[in-house]
Amino acid sequence: MNVHHLELFYYVARHGGISQAVRNMPYGIQQPAMSGQIIHLEEFLGVTLFQRRPFQLTAAGEDLYRFIGPFFSTSTARRTGCAAASRSRSAWARRNWCCEITAGVNLLL
Repeated sequence: MNVHHLELFYYVARHGGISQAVRNMPYGIQQPAMSGQIIHLEEFLGVTLFQRRPFQLTAAGEDLYRFIGPFFSTSTARRTGCAAASRSRSAWARRNWCCEITAGVNLLL
């Protein structure tokens, strides 16, 4: 599982859709790229996370958003994004942080 995919989903859920998430990301990403990454995440998890039109989280999407919210809602992650925040950690801490998120998501879904 790619933690970046989870970060993108967090922004989509938080801002109510892909277009709004793209406008609020702390770093540049295009809408087609974000859509593709979300599709990869859904395929990996084997669930649909939200209905596209009108935007609405599915039950699995709501569960995932509640679970990952604390990981991505810190002021550092909000300002710089997960990728930049994780680069500032040691490789060991980054690996453990990613494993913790992955293990939790696997248990959740």
